[in-house]
Amino acid sequence: MELSELYQMVYTSCVQFAVYQKKNISDRVKEILPYLNSFTNEFMSFNAYGIEEQDYRTLQLLLLDILKDLELGLNFQDAVILEDTMEYGLLKFLELFFSTERELTTLKEACTIE
Repeated sequence: MELSELYQMVYTSCVQFAVYQKKNISDRVKEILPYLNSFTNEFMSFNAYGIEEQDYRTLQLLLLDILKDLELGLNFQDAVILEDTMEYGLLKFLELFFSTERELTTLKEACTIE
């Protein structure tokens, strides 16, 4: 799965919860986990984005903190923790890897919100 697809899955989940009041955020997170796991394994293995080493280490730690928060939210079935982590943690983290605001806007517009 490409980064853009993962981003769209996370964005769609956030919109469904925040705008349409869909309460199944934990189910949505569980659907995303295999794709997030794949991204995490790749990201933690090597610096494919050519990020300066110190920044790369910082981003690795940030990603691990985001994953811990997702785990906490799932363990306690806490929709607020999950939504906050998805929207203000994971979504913002993924946005770091897109070069322009236009690219993000295009990805958001392409999302199908059910």
